[in-house]
Amino acid sequence: MLAVALTPWIIATSMKANVVSFVIGIGPERLNVFHRWAGYLVLFLSLVHTVPFYVQPVWDDGGMEVFQKLFEGGSGVIYGTGIACLVPLGWLCVASLPPIRRVAYEAFTLLHIPVAMVYVGLLFWHTKNYLASWDYLWATVAIWVFCLIYRAFKLNWLKPWRLAFMVGDEAAITLLAENAIKVTIPTQMRWKPGQFVYLRMPGISLFENHPFTISSLCSEDFPSEYGEQYRDCVVVFKPYGGFTRKVLNTAIEKGPFHTYRAFLDGPYGGMRRDLAAFDTCILIAGGSGITALMSQLLNLIKRMRDGKAITRKVVVVWAIKRLESLDWFREE
Repeated sequence: MLAVALTPWIIATSMKANVVSFVIGIGPERLNVFHRWAGYLVLFLSLVHTVPFYVQPVWDDGGMEVFQKLFEGGSGVIYGTGIACLVPLGWLCVASLPPIRRVAYEAFTLLHIPVAMVYVGLLFWHTKNYLASWDYLWATVAIWVFCLIYRAFKLNWLKPWRLAFMVGDEAAITLLAENAIKVTIPTQMRWKPGQFVYLRMPGISLFENHPFTISSLCSEDFPSEYGEQYRDCVVVFKPYGGFTRKVLNTAIEKGPFHTYRAFLDGPYGGMRRDLAAFDTCILIAGGSGITALMSQLLNLIKRMRDGKAITRKVVVVWAIKRLESLDWFREE
């Protein structure tokens, strides 16, 4: 029952746009830690729950007694439904372990939500509303639906009539030195330094959403060529596998003058501390990790220029293999 009672909290802390973040002000990227460990706890409780139904009967009566209970009619069916729930739960927890998730990240992101839906659906079948367990499960469904609706509003930047999540924005891809890629999306979205977005480009990969830190500064000093209401959301990254490799291959194939339809989900995250409140700031990055610092650096320079920061010294330490990487942000 404890595992079932934890299910609404697991779903609530898993959503990118969720009520918990709205109430307590902690971003979904930090709540994800609770989401993962609550899932591991549910798996542990579920395994403990199986002991009196599977392990103990085998010790007492032998394996055949358990086999007969699994396949006999009537109330014995509930034992089979427990295994049916345990299989997707085990996959969700094992696949989310960092070493496994890194190896098969694209498969993890593609299957995580469908498998979670199967797990919740099987819980309805397994629990059969014993001890009012369905109250927790219906609460899970309600939270899930509400967060999806809230996310639709967030995708439209509080302007649902724009239907931005259906139309998207126009994006341009630029190939940089060291095989780096720069994607520029003129958008009406507003963001803060250090925030990130999930980028989807259906023309390259229909269903993949990939997280990228925004490298550009959202400021009136940097308007977009699209108009005063637009800002250029710029992400810079080095391709490896999966979505990023597809972006590189498509950009090489289509050429520099091709435009793409892009959908932005966010922004999320950001810095909780104000860098402009310190006398000296030291920013350290390695390789493509500089993208996470660029918007912070540009914002800090702007505030120092405008006299809105007490910062007097900024030190940037960027470890790179080749000097050609400096061309990534030459315009900035």
